[in-house]
Amino acid sequence: MKHVQFYSIRHIPTGNFLSVPIGRSGKGGTWTEPVPLSNINPPRLFCSEHAAKIALTYWLKGRFSVTHSTYSGEWGEEHDEIEHTEPAPERKREDMEIVPMILTPHKSKTG
Repeated sequence: MKHVQFYSIRHIPTGNFLSVPIGRSGKGGTWTEPVPLSNINPPRLFCSEHAAKIALTYWLKGRFSVTHSTYSGEWGEEHDEIEHTEPAPERKREDMEIVPMILTPHKSKTG
């Protein structure tokens, strides 16, 4: 049966993986931490090694957030977005690796 290759990000010392960001609080992948593989915390999968490397680069920089503010300006209501990255010095590139993950479909047992 045919399989598909994805890529994931693994923390070398623990063997844990960065998981899928959960929630709509404006906090994405830079807020996740490596967790053990499980059905509850599946690893985040990337379609290419390049995409995984980009995600890892941003994760290593720290926790990214955007603050929105609205105020009355000269021309009516104004909106600002302030971007902030909270550094995470404990995150080290040498502790992380990009690993291939193989997804193999299986026939359903019910049909």
